[in-house]
Amino acid sequence: MVNGLFQAEVEFAASSLDGSPRLLQLGVREAIGGIHDCTSNTIGFLFELLTPLQPISAAPYAIHAFSAPAGSSLNAPDGLPIDALVVDNTGRVGIGTTSPQAKLHIAGTPGTDGIKFPDGTLQTTAYRRLKVSTVFDPPSVAAGGNTTISISVAGAAVGDVAIFNPRVGLPAGLVIGQVLVNTDSVAVRLNNVTANAIDAGSNTADVVVLK
Repeated sequence: MVNGLFQAEVEFAASSLDGSPRLLQLGVREAIGGIHDCTSNTIGFLFELLTPLQPISAAPYAIHAFSAPAGSSLNAPDGLPIDALVVDNTGRVGIGTTSPQAKLHIAGTPGTDGIKFPDGTLQTTAYRRLKVSTVFDPPSVAAGGNTTISISVAGAAVGDVAIFNPRVGLPAGLVIGQVLVNTDSVAVRLNNVTANAIDAGSNTADVVVLK
């Protein structure tokens, strides 16, 4: 040891370096009679254990690893959880899962884990969009009356949000009074707010359902 610095080769069995957290404990003492014997704690020459324990980084032995799991992963700084982030051999990224099924796969507890944004909001689910285009031809609507048209949207469910957008504007006085999502369909009520009957004729509408 020179000025507190030393270099030594330490040999480990290959089975010891499996990627799990490993710590090295060091002890120092004076040489006994000029003999650098580190196999016993002779009275008066006990080892002084150094703190803290020294972590053994995975990098040195991973650079020339004989084998490695499919893809790459990162452990948490304290070693747990392991495989906190995984990139598989196809480039898919997994957070909380070692088997990502999409380009980005976030696992966790439904309704609890998700993505947190800079404004502090937490998104725990992703919206899905269902879209259909349909031709509708409502019957003539009497003055002050209304009519309801039903549009099939497979996968729609009560509680979803729907947008009804006619490609050609409705006649003046015929307004959209309600858009209601039912199972596999969307009901649109048209109100006639004038004193005369209105026949809107044929039109095409785009209907979007957000789940």
